[in-house]
Amino acid sequence: MSTSPMVRVVTNRELDWDRLLDEKIIAVGGIRPMAIRKVLKMMNQFRFLNQWPELKDKGEMEKETLADYDPEKLAGIESVITLIETVDRFERAYFREDPLKASEFYRKLLQVEFHGTGRVFERVDSELVFLLLWITVHVVKGGVVNFNPILAEAEPAEMENQFSKLDEEVRPSM
Repeated sequence: MSTSPMVRVVTNRELDWDRLLDEKIIAVGGIRPMAIRKVLKMMNQFRFLNQWPELKDKGEMEKETLADYDPEKLAGIESVITLIETVDRFERAYFREDPLKASEFYRKLLQVEFHGTGRVFERVDSELVFLLLWITVHVVKGGVVNFNPILAEAEPAEMENQFSKLDEEVRPSM
């Protein structure tokens, strides 16, 4: 019978949260896959948590089949692929000279607690999601980031307008 990670930390004085995180990172194949899984969860793309690495290699017909010919599900697949391509592009641009900086960025991303991401991140372009996370992780001083204020004062009818504004404000700088 397996014990929960929290019980292991509480009962084993030599095991701490950082070591536990390292064990989880190893279990999923590295820090990058674990960070991508976290972003997918924030985007409410739970369906692709385990199969995201292979999506880029799928042809159009394979993607349609995987989406059960549902345009909304197909858009979700394309969103995941765009996220992975964006992560790859940022890694090439900013971590090419020092790959250890990528691990530092991903570790910080994993340590920050995010709120309100499901409501926001599932509705905006995944390229924008990663850019918002990139900026946030680099400037945040605390351990909690709350995206809820983005939609706090918006009425349900104004939501699309809020997402358009967010897209306009961030996209020109890309």
